[in-house]
Amino acid sequence: MCEIPNNLPLFDGAAISSNDLTQLTLGDDRDSATVADSFYEEYPAKLKMLRLAVQGARRKGGHSGMCGRVPSDHIEIAPDLVAPGIDSISLTPDRVLRARQGRSG
Repeated sequence: MCEIPNNLPLFDGAAISSNDLTQLTLGDDRDSATVADSFYEEYPAKLKMLRLAVQGARRKGGHSGMCGRVPSDHIEIAPDLVAPGIDSISLTPDRVLRARQGRSG
């Protein structure tokens, strides 16, 4: 997982969990009643971290992929992942066509 950067030299790629990355980047938690209202998937710092993770894996010649529910719930972030060259994004079946067409609705 790219959220544990000390492990990255041991592997040939990075799996990105958006929720974990958001929690560690912003100190926020979607499951906390105290701060969940401020949990925002498109926060610029978080999107930058996603791009940096993908770019880092590519630079090392490794695979990068995003898992979890965020790509399906927020397919509008797909361009932020595709532009730097992510290799795979997990999506629920009902979101695949919309994501490929660049639509969120």
